[in-house]
Amino acid sequence: MPSHTPKQITAIVDKMEMDRQALHARMDTDMGRYDLEPYKGELDAQGVDTLADYKKFTANDPQTVMNLALHLMSTAKRIIRVHQPRAQNEEREVNNIKELFELGILAAADEGRQNILMPALMDSMGSQSLFRGRIAQRVLLVKEPIMDQVPPEILEQLEQSPELLEQLIAQGVIPTSTHVEIVDWDPRNVYLGMGRKGIAWACEKSFKSRNDIIEEYGVDPKDTLDDPSELSEDDYTQEFAVYDWMDDQTNQVIIESHEELKAKTPHGMGRVPLAFAYADLRPRFQAGKEQNYETHYGESLYKADRGVFDEQNFGLSILKELSHRSIAQGLVLKSRDGSLTMEKGDPRVAGQEVSLSTSNDEEILPMPPMEVAKEMFPFLQAITGMVQRGTFPASAFGQLSFELSGFAITQLAQDLLAPLTPHIKAVQSATKQILDILSDAYATGQFDQMTLSGRLQDPARSYFSEEISPELVKSGGNIEVEIVAQLPKDDTTRVTLAQMLRDNSSGMPIADDRFIRNMLEFQDPEQMERAVWEQLARQGTPLAIAWNSYLASVEQGDEDQAAIYWNEFMVLAMTKYLEMIQLATITGGQTGLGGPGGGASANGGSGAGAVPEAQTTPGPSVAPPETRGIQSAPNNGFV
Repeated sequence: MPSHTPKQITAIVDKMEMDRQALHARMDTDMGRYDLEPYKGELDAQGVDTLADYKKFTANDPQTVMNLALHLMSTAKRIIRVHQPRAQNEEREVNNIKELFELGILAAADEGRQNILMPALMDSMGSQSLFRGRIAQRVLLVKEPIMDQVPPEILEQLEQSPELLEQLIAQGVIPTSTHVEIVDWDPRNVYLGMGRKGIAWACEKSFKSRNDIIEEYGVDPKDTLDDPSELSEDDYTQEFAVYDWMDDQTNQVIIESHEELKAKTPHGMGRVPLAFAYADLRPRFQAGKEQNYETHYGESLYKADRGVFDEQNFGLSILKELSHRSIAQGLVLKSRDGSLTMEKGDPRVAGQEVSLSTSNDEEILPMPPMEVAKEMFPFLQAITGMVQRGTFPASAFGQLSFELSGFAITQLAQDLLAPLTPHIKAVQSATKQILDILSDAYATGQFDQMTLSGRLQDPARSYFSEEISPELVKSGGNIEVEIVAQLPKDDTTRVTLAQMLRDNSSGMPIADDRFIRNMLEFQDPEQMERAVWEQLARQGTPLAIAWNSYLASVEQGDEDQAAIYWNEFMVLAMTKYLEMIQLATITGGQTGLGGPGGGASANGGSGAGAVPEAQTTPGPSVAPPETRGIQSAPNNGFV
């Protein structure tokens, strides 16, 4: 694609910024709602505030519903799988290693984000989607030189010619290490150029202070100005527009004066390193220049309730004004000659005594209170219902006066999921984009081999640390990402149904165990199946039971019980040993038993048609327990 000059970049982005003023206004208003900016009233046809000089009320619903949505997105399960059609055992193992790469690279990204005071990636993407209706994440693998391993003569050379650093790194003279860097880009300020195959370029326009620019780029913005005297030498808080531009090959950073803060540098990712997703289930529509759908494509959580929130605040403001008037209720002053005033005292003050003249027929009466129209409360009730249908029902916040049935729990889960579905799909799409970008770049072999650690997706959340080569990542299958929100479920009914599917009265299960585990929404059904088999194996034979009982006693520190189970284990082990000797004697030393995938043939020979040799003593494959690491007596009850 053609290269853009700094002046062209700033011109393109500034023009797109002007065209998106309506979109920016929508996003800024949504942030104001969450921050509970005070309600400003409603304007009539003449532009006059109908609540001028009256009390105004700001409901907290925009913040409470958003907090619940943020919680549900933050606690959602992220499941990553690598699939390959008709994969064999070795291919499945490669896919498992690639899964470790994906899990480890995201864990490494979260660790790096923590160092620069950014929230976890899942939390950040969920927030971007819910507030902005869009997700934007810059994704890079960064090679950094390990300067403490550079020879002194090379360091002296670099001091004289710093520009040689990239060349020496490319030649392998200076060792490097690679780390992942996933940084938030505010979708409000991200601008894209689309090409035939997708995003051709991306730019984030942000504003940074003079001090921040000096610290990050080592360039003083004052030196980039046509007239440096415009900026005071001591003013380090002045902000400047910064353009972070990326195409499929390079990255450069430009300041508003068209000067480069970072020269055009290859990023090595092979594509525009930006994960971008819209929180919208609709395709893109166009209606020509007269209609702009862009403003409302990729919407926030407030999409259905923006106008309803204002109507709610208007009605509650009226009630607030009337309730405040009850504090100092109006009075009617009566007298024959109309001379009665409040100078004699205010009867609304506690303990106040007021003397009235009976000859002048003086009297103080409370003024009848103002009342709202009878339609007010049905109107507010309708508004409340609209708010709940647009976001979450009141029952989601625990406002229950009775126990929910199984059907009601299922319906509640659907009500919670409906407004979240576009945002869950957006996070799912952005996560897959991130993993595809990182995997494809790492698989090229241009970056250093990485050692990654993290947590597995098994039920025990086991820890792993693995050095993974680019070749294994390249050989792995396709990445699949699933985001599952943790919603209320009728677990009792689901477990009962699962039991019915497995234990049918006819004796034949209606469904296989894998289908049942998927129905129960286990995070990783295959890992759960392996865990079940492991549990069964621990109790599969008396020998296994005795051994596991011994280990449990050791872990609990019960030496006497451990000794009992050790003796039991030894008895069972010696019994098996004697049985093996007897079987070997009968078969002439060939038991026909072997390890997985190998061993003797069925007729006792080592191959087809082999004739066994006569043998009356145990074969060489049968070893006493001592030679296999089994002691004849416990080692003080512990191992």
